[in-house]
Amino acid sequence: ERAQWLAELASRTQQPFGHVRQQLNLYLARYGARQIQHRQLAMLYARMGFPEAARQQAESIPAASIRFECEIQCALTTSELSAERGDLVEALEFLSEARDLLDRGIDCGALPDPWNYLGFQAHFPLFHTREDVIPDARLEDLLTLMERLFGAYGTALSEAAARGRSDLVNRLNNDFQTLALNWDGYGASIVVDLEAESGVRRWWSASHESRTGRRFASAIFPSSDAAQFTITYGRSTRRAADGEL
Repeated sequence: ERAQWLAELASRTQQPFGHVRQQLNLYLARYGARQIQHRQLAMLYARMGFPEAARQQAESIPAASIRFECEIQCALTTSELSAERGDLVEALEFLSEARDLLDRGIDCGALPDPWNYLGFQAHFPLFHTREDVIPDARLEDLLTLMERLFGAYGTALSEAAARGRSDLVNRLNNDFQTLALNWDGYGASIVVDLEAESGVRRWWSASHESRTGRRFASAIFPSSDAAQFTITYGRSTRRAADGEL
C-alpha cells in the first residue's frame, strides 16, 4: 500500500520523492520571506530611531551581518538626532561607534570586502569564468551604509560649524576626510553599474557648505542671529541635497 502511494506521488510530481522536494522548497521559500521581512523591519526601525525594536527584529535572523547593519544604522540615527539637538559630543561618539562597527564587520567577514567593488565590479562570481556572475546585493547594502555615514558626518559638521565649535569642526573635518579618502580607494565610485557617489566629493561639499554658511551668516547677521541662521541654512541645504525640497 505504501509503495503504491509513493508510486502515485512520483507519477504526480514527475520524479521519485518529488513531494519531499516540493515541501522543502516551500519551507525554504517561507523561511527566506520571513528573513526579508525581519530585515526590512529592523532597518526601518533603526532609521526611525527605535533601536530596541530594531534589535529585536535583527535577532530573529541567525546571521551576524544583519546585526552589524542594524547596530550601524542605529548609531547613525542617534548621531544625527544628537547633532540636530546640539549634543555634538554625543553625536561624535556615535559616529566613532558606527565606524568601529563597520571596520569590525568587514574584518570578521560579516560585511563584504570593499575590494570586491574593484576586483569583481560589484558582482559575485559563481564560477571562475567571467560570464558566471550575479550582482552582489551585499555590496549595494554596504553602499547604503556608507551613504548614511557620509550624511551623518555632514550633519554633525554643519551643526558644529553653526554653533561655533571650532574644535569639533576640525576633528569632524579631519575624520570625514580620512574616511572619504579611504573609501574612494576601494574604487566603488568608478563602477559604472553602481552609480556610487565619491566620498571625497561628499566631504568637500559638507566642508565647503559649513564654512560658507557660517561666514555668510556672520557677515550679515548679528552674532546672536548668526548661529540660528546657519543652523536653518545647513538643514535646508542638506534636505535639498537629499531630494526633500
